[in-house]
Amino acid sequence: MEALEADAEGSEPHFLDDDVEAEITKIRAALRSGLMCVSCGFGNDDGSHFCSECGQQLKIGAVG
Repeated sequence: MEALEADAEGSEPHFLDDDVEAEITKIRAALRSGLMCVSCGFGNDDGSHFCSECGQQLKIGAVG
C-alpha cells in the first residue's frame, strides 16, 4: 500500500505545470496592458472593452 501511495505522489502530470505557466503568462500580459478586470480580476484579451467573465466595462490602464 505504501508503495502505491509513494507512486501516486511522484506522478504529478506535467501538463498541469504548462497550464499554470500559460495562465500566469496571460495574467501578466493583462496586467501590463491594463485589461485586468477590476471587478472580478479576469485577464481579458487585448482590444476588449468589456470583461469576458463578468461583463463589467474595462477601464483601460486600471489595475485591480
